[in-house]
Amino acid sequence: MFKKSLALFLCLALMLGSLVAVAETTYTGEADGFSDKTPIKVTVTVADGKITAVVIDEHGESESMIEAVATALEAVPAAIVEKNEAEVDIVAGATWTSKGIMAAVKAALAQEETAAEAPEEPAAEEAAEAPEEPAAEEAAPAEPGALINGTFSGEADGFSDKTPIKVTMTLVDGKITAVVVDKHGETSMMEAVTTALEAVPAAIVEKNAVEVDAVTNATWTSKGIMDAVKVALEAAGIKNP
Repeated sequence: MFKKSLALFLCLALMLGSLVAVAETTYTGEADGFSDKTPIKVTVTVADGKITAVVIDEHGESESMIEAVATALEAVPAAIVEKNEAEVDIVAGATWTSKGIMAAVKAALAQEETAAEAPEEPAAEEAAEAPEEPAAEEAAPAEPGALINGTFSGEADGFSDKTPIKVTMTLVDGKITAVVVDKHGETSMMEAVTTALEAVPAAIVEKNAVEVDAVTNATWTSKGIMDAVKVALEAAGIKNP
């Protein structure tokens, strides 16, 4: 009798173990690394709220030319699993590859959070209720930033991992009229970077929009300027000009 009970217990334990092993979910994400042509794409496996695997499915990084990049492609995913978090130490000499992997993992994990926070379906009687009509005398709200004037500052990381790009943005009636790069740590040795520091602010003013074309071979400098302007807009209370 004891042997039968023990055998039954072991079978149940194996079944439960199998169920736990199956309770894994995979999420995919992508983000730009150093390459401005092919993003880093990852698959993240999560079990019981813990990151159990990070696999790089595709990338355009120069692993065959730069040893640090090859190291980052292995070390960063392993560190993320070990620490169970997307923010880990970057690999020296492969800053943007490291950041790209982390950003791709964050994008994948954001899908998990979205799935977990999905709202419940409203009760049938609640769904049937029609929203109240606004009072006729209520005026429509003004568009965000419609009459905002002034100068606002913002900063964000560019290619340099030491000095962020700092900008001052001027608004006149909610329209971007000037963007000045006040400080940066971008290299002056690359012509494309010098071009980006002039062309991207000018394009933002011309289009009155943050998202403009990046300058070829200066992707991260271009993105850094755009992100800094986004921060300045948020300081002004505007999400989209």
